[in-house]
Amino acid sequence: MKKNNLGGMPPPTTRLEFEHNIFLSIEEVKYKVENDIKDYGLYHSVVPSLRKVKSLPNHRIDMTTIDEKARLHANMQKWMESIQFKDLNKEKEESSEQNMSPEIE
Repeated sequence: MKKNNLGGMPPPTTRLEFEHNIFLSIEEVKYKVENDIKDYGLYHSVVPSLRKVKSLPNHRIDMTTIDEKARLHANMQKWMESIQFKDLNKEKEESSEQNMSPEIE
């Protein structure tokens, strides 16, 4: 099977990184609800899963309450953000290379 240029979605390496991804997903949903942004796919599939996520007394996430939808969405969201930054960096490099090359008339 061929590998694509993106390399696939890497899993989080630590629990802290995974919890960070979950908190980012929760913040994304809060932002969209507060600003009345319509995203029916998110509301239908991910919000019920995120509502089930519980925290422990020490304010860490109870890992047993995270289901597959919440886990996949959190990790995918973080991965998609990193892809967007890579694409932006490529565009900046290409535009700077074009600006540096002398024009021949």
